[in-house]
Amino acid sequence: MLVFPSKSSILPDMNIFFPFLRSKIPAVPTEELIRRENILMIAEPEIPPDFMKTFQPEVMLKESGSVAAFICGNGCYFGKICKFRGMGRAILRAHRVPRVFRCYAGAKWLIADGFTTPPPVAAAVRTFLRRIPIAQYLLTERLPENTVYLDKFCRSCTPEDRENLLRELLKFTARLHLAGWRHGDMSLRNLYLLPEPENFGMIDLDALEHYTGSVPAEVAAPELARLISSMVRSAELTKIPAGMVERSLELYQEFGGPVITPAEIRKKLERLMKHKAHPKWQGKTDAKKAF
Repeated sequence: MLVFPSKSSILPDMNIFFPFLRSKIPAVPTEELIRRENILMIAEPEIPPDFMKTFQPEVMLKESGSVAAFICGNGCYFGKICKFRGMGRAILRAHRVPRVFRCYAGAKWLIADGFTTPPPVAAAVRTFLRRIPIAQYLLTERLPENTVYLDKFCRSCTPEDRENLLRELLKFTARLHLAGWRHGDMSLRNLYLLPEPENFGMIDLDALEHYTGSVPAEVAAPELARLISSMVRSAELTKIPAGMVERSLELYQEFGGPVITPAEIRKKLERLMKHKAHPKWQGKTDAKKAF
């Protein structure tokens, strides 16, 4: 059963906002939530209550029917807007803690635990009838210019660099799991490296969860499979190189991770590779040369 400890010794001013169905993530106290007409928000002191109007997109990074990601605030912030398509979906989410509040709180807790993620600045929900969410807004600090985005790095790095990177990522993942954190989408596109000081960081905390003690093996296995799958696809391979799963598990367990059998990882990898199959990855790189 998934529970969340009080952690009062780390952040005494934070507590459980209210539980939702899948997990319990600590969030800001209710007295810090600001209600302004149809907007419910939490923000750092320097952020104005109408930040959704103030911080207009300056550089659009992603735009679809339901999600927009952009740079804003004179290039200082990263913004994300999620809109619900259809009143039915919005009503179904009316009883849950809004995703942006979970991301905001999860980032605060990760930073308090010594992990790296862009510091959250503000989160807000636009509601209908003061209860039904119709749009969510998240604002974080922008990553430094010298940030190394691992998905881009892996496409052009040497096999030796890729091996070293996988080793360091397995060490990082084991440390994360030992602290009780499960990212939920541990792929290269959600990981980055800060060169000074050298440190891995995480973005996209939508599926972040915390467990009392360390993350159990049955939860850690899908996370490792996703990481390995992401490394393989970055090398534009169509299958897992021989021995890669065994070596990865040995390193992960050497760094303190729970015991996981290769069969568990392979089963999950087969699903991931089949799901992520794309013509542009077919036959471009030989598996033995890539790792």
